[in-house]
Amino acid sequence: MRKSSLYQSNPLNFKLNLLALSLACITSCGGSNQDRGTAAINTSGNTEINIKGLAIDGHLARAKVYIDSDNNGLRDAWEPFAFTDNEGYFSYNPNSQKNYCGPSATTDEAQFCLKPARQYDNATLRITGGYDTLTGEPFNGQMSVRLKDAANNHVVSPLSSLTSGLTETQSAALLAKLKLKSSDLTEDYTTPGASVNGELFNTAVKLHKVASLLSKKIGDVYTALGDENGLPSDASSHAYEELAKSLISYSGSVDEALTNATLLKTVAKNAEQAVQKRYADKELTLPSQSSNENKFDLIVDRLQQLAPLIDQLLPAVKNMRAEEARAGARAIEVLGAKSANEKEKDAATDRAFKFFHDNQAGNEELMENLASEQADITRLTEHPFSDDDIKNPQNLKHLGQV
Repeated sequence: MRKSSLYQSNPLNFKLNLLALSLACITSCGGSNQDRGTAAINTSGNTEINIKGLAIDGHLARAKVYIDSDNNGLRDAWEPFAFTDNEGYFSYNPNSQKNYCGPSATTDEAQFCLKPARQYDNATLRITGGYDTLTGEPFNGQMSVRLKDAANNHVVSPLSSLTSGLTETQSAALLAKLKLKSSDLTEDYTTPGASVNGELFNTAVKLHKVASLLSKKIGDVYTALGDENGLPSDASSHAYEELAKSLISYSGSVDEALTNATLLKTVAKNAEQAVQKRYADKELTLPSQSSNENKFDLIVDRLQQLAPLIDQLLPAVKNMRAEEARAGARAIEVLGAKSANEKEKDAATDRAFKFFHDNQAGNEELMENLASEQADITRLTEHPFSDDDIKNPQNLKHLGQV
């Protein structure tokens, strides 16, 4: 019998193959060295340092990883970068024991090598784009980790993103609030195998959904965000930083904080103000929607609904079965996608939340399909979730299949 793995999603292979072709063309179809990653221009010299690590939301395949040397939230032309491989690793894959920066690495493999020509102090390692190998969906947003000694492996995750913009004192206070150890920041809590660390996974998903969904709504208003305007691609870094500060100062528990409308709106507005300052620095005109005081009300309402559902779908247990984690994460992704795409309150999204809230026992067949190797959430994300679906959840069991 094959060992169960958290990462067995065949529909993702097609997406990754397409992405691999595009990256290969960048590498071999006449692209400049700037487009080929740092390994293309740094091939020798004693001053070079391999920066290795892993990107996880689930594992992020073919994401861009770069050194933000001036901590401005975007990749400047001179800043080294590479891509993650199909398992989310860069520079070195411990599973295959492949050294992408080694002398035997092919040109295609060298695109996964992050090999700057000098050491950077007080810089940030950032991840953007790619595919989440757990859900099979594109990764939208940005994650980060403070660049450490090059001998260490860098795990870029929602947990590291929450602390990367903090001082050491703030970081220690936040970890205490989250009841985490510093070693938890470097743990691959979704590591492929028969079980995963559900406690860390649950915490990471809750925090990431707050930061990513608030960032998405800010981006819907501030459409000038992006490299072409010399701005970060989105507001993720600001959302993570403001969320961290709000959690530190909140007197109640983290679970209470993540369902507190006042706190969530404060995080959104403070992150928005950081984006507005970016606009001012670039002498850009603020969008008319920026004056709408109620623009975050709907997404805050959805976040309040989502947090307890994450506990239901992805329980905070130390050793969670890989299949259960896979199914829960995919169901949460469906609800997150529906929330992110709402322009105004949508009855279909209401029904989707009610479906997963009310049918913990009744949707077992659907969850089994979502846990399978052949799962794909595309049709489920697009489904309107009728009242009849809520009464007869078995009708939707096929929507988790390809």
